Amino acid sequence: MELPKLSDWVLKNYWVFLLAFIFLIGLYLRCIPGTKLTYPKLQAIDPYFIYRMGENIIQNGTVPKHDSLAAWGTIPGGPDRTKEHLVVFWAYPVMYFLLHPLFGVSFYWIAVWVPAFFGAIQVLLTYFLAKALFDDRRIALLSAFFVAIVPGILYRVAAGFIEKEPVAGIFMLLGLYFFIKSVKTEYREKKFALFRLPKGRENLFVSVIYAVFSGLSLALMAGAWGGVRIPLIIIGVFVFLISFLNRHVNRLLVSHISMFVVFFVTSRVFHVSPNLSSASVVLNTGVASLLIIRYAVEKLSLVQKENLKYVMPAIAIFSLICVFTVAYIEPDIGRWIGDNIARVTNPISLGVIPSTVAESQPAGQFLRNTLTTFGTGYAVTVFKLPEFITFLSIIYFAFLGVFLMVYEFLYRKFGFEYVFGVIFFILCMALAMGAIRLNYVFAFPVSISAGYFFVRAGSYVMQILKKTENRNIAKYVKITGIVLVFVVCSVNFLSGFVMASNIYPSLDDSWYNALIWLRDNTSKDSVILEWWDFGWWFHEIAERRTLVDGGYHSNIPTRDVAKFFTTPLSNKSLNFLKNFSVTYVMVSPDLIPKFGAMSKIANWGTKVDVLPVFTLSNTYQEGNKVLLEYSAGGQKIIVAYSIVKEGNMTGMANITALVKTGYGQAYIRDIGVNGERVIRTDKPNAINAMVYLAGNNVIFIPGAVEDCVFVRLYLFNGKGLENLFEKVYDSAGIKIYRVRYENFPDSVTGEYTPYGTAT
Repeated sequence: MELPKLSDWVLKNYWVFLLAFIFLIGLYLRCIPGTKLTYPKLQAIDPYFIYRMGENIIQNGTVPKHDSLAAWGTIPGGPDRTKEHLVVFWAYPVMYFLLHPLFGVSFYWIAVWVPAFFGAIQVLLTYFLAKALFDDRRIALLSAFFVAIVPGILYRVAAGFIEKEPVAGIFMLLGLYFFIKSVKTEYREKKFALFRLPKGRENLFVSVIYAVFSGLSLALMAGAWGGVRIPLIIIGVFVFLISFLNRHVNRLLVSHISMFVVFFVTSRVFHVSPNLSSASVVLNTGVASLLIIRYAVEKLSLVQKENLKYVMPAIAIFSLICVFTVAYIEPDIGRWIGDNIARVTNPISLGVIPSTVAESQPAGQFLRNTLTTFGTGYAVTVFKLPEFITFLSIIYFAFLGVFLMVYEFLYRKFGFEYVFGVIFFILCMALAMGAIRLNYVFAFPVSISAGYFFVRAGSYVMQILKKTENRNIAKYVKITGIVLVFVVCSVNFLSGFVMASNIYPSLDDSWYNALIWLRDNTSKDSVILEWWDFGWWFHEIAERRTLVDGGYHSNIPTRDVAKFFTTPLSNKSLNFLKNFSVTYVMVSPDLIPKFGAMSKIANWGTKVDVLPVFTLSNTYQEGNKVLLEYSAGGQKIIVAYSIVKEGNMTGMANITALVKTGYGQAYIRDIGVNGERVIRTDKPNAINAMVYLAGNNVIFIPGAVEDCVFVRLYLFNGKGLENLFEKVYDSAGIKIYRVRYENFPDSVTGEYTPYGTAT
């Protein structure tokens, strides 16, 4: 037998080498942020929670049943972590158990590099998903390349981001891949050789096997991330639409029901019982019911064969009419439907507390950012490229790809893969419009749609050119197309490179030193009060308890914490501290931009007070008179004063402050100086507010919060509150106060009634 030549083998399997190259590009970009990390720093804040759970598994063989550091005073003994996302908790320790005996690598470095590796695995899986959909290696390779470089995905799978997405994304792509393979099995003539099956049933058996693997993959995703509802909704909507069009109904019956039953049963293995009232479960249960009814109608010959095509549309329309009729009659059901519709565009931010998280994103902001998140914006800005390069952004070609899928579905092939591609794109885009975090999920359909456009549009052009007798034109157009694809890939790669190069750890030295001080200078049973964002840092690095953290957003005590910081000190505030045994209160400059979120939660959305920061933009001086102009957006604050000298001392006199907006201008009543003094101006009709001077910045403080605890502790160093709060740490803008219970009034007993419940 003559062996094939090496060159022939390489040409035949070119895609293997290209895919390996694409994988390495994806891994390279994802690893760049890791080069900036030193122990114990990771990316962002949430990864410190996953890291701590991983440490528990390595040291104790399990996660804590009672996490005593979290939710202090609200969950007796602390949250039960064995009932949470066990797959993501175990994924990283498993890599440690595999690699540590061989290479001696520590769990910290597993936490740094493994997320990048998992992210690069998703590049490979995108190739197989696109290949399963369109059966074209060129589309699949371009899809994988775009996923490897698109900026919108990099932050969630970067080195040091030991989080849910690097793990869950693998199982999401596997779940979708196996489901597509299950549905497409009927178009294959391959037989399952391991078993003797009745003739004509081989493909049915293979379809069920693929569907089972899809259900198992999505169950594993559920054990890693609550975002499993995303692929479930995509599959549910896809199956509903294809069934409505009366296409491939029997195949979908087998694939969908097998997948959903396996998912529903096996997800309980990971202590993730699907919520029976969730939109994803209700949708897929309803779709499965429709398929069963359609199958029964056909088997029982309830309608004539030529009328079967009308059955599914009729059932679907009748079901929708019934649902909306019941929703109209029963307000609770109507509210449930409305809430779930709202969650499509507000997947994370629906509700007062969730709406304040940094991940919430209005649709307008999403649209403005698409050229950087899914395009060349970063490259154009950093490398000073011509502005027209923004039109080479992946997102533009992705939209063109969606339009082309719709065209081919309507006028050419009528294939279900086009329906899936469009649904995948539209639903993920709607979700990303409501949450920055879900840009990660949207990156997959963007990449696949863009890859599809380049290949299919190129094929159309070449088909047209084949009809011309001038071969040179065809050659030049083909070369131009190749050059265009190369340029698009290059400039989008540069954008991804810029994004990856600018991912830095959030935990800076000022925070790290403060946390280490707490660890080394406070008792282990101390309770720290800060805003909830930073809870995971306190647990992992300071090893101290907190009331709230990045995973705990209940009304109680989050609203109470917000009230404490944003209102003046009162007996209720002191009872709040005593009720939760708070020993230290920490304030930091991070809370200035977060003050609006605290105010919104404290007032439960009825009003929001913010602390806007204005930056020095101009300085004017004439003699001993000085005028400083500070700007923020379209508004300005003018501070004027006279320089006076008394002996060797130089000071300010006759100081006034003025705020100018598009609606007019007004004097500001109070001026804060040096973190101690408050100067009250004598200007008539001055607005009830304060401008606080802070070097090259000023902070505008509304009168309603001028005396709130945060302003007093942070900006005025606890002046006037020294009897109740002793400053024990002050470095790099971070201040820690010990609560002086010994000086509390006798009327403060610790009896505390929380603020109102969520509405």
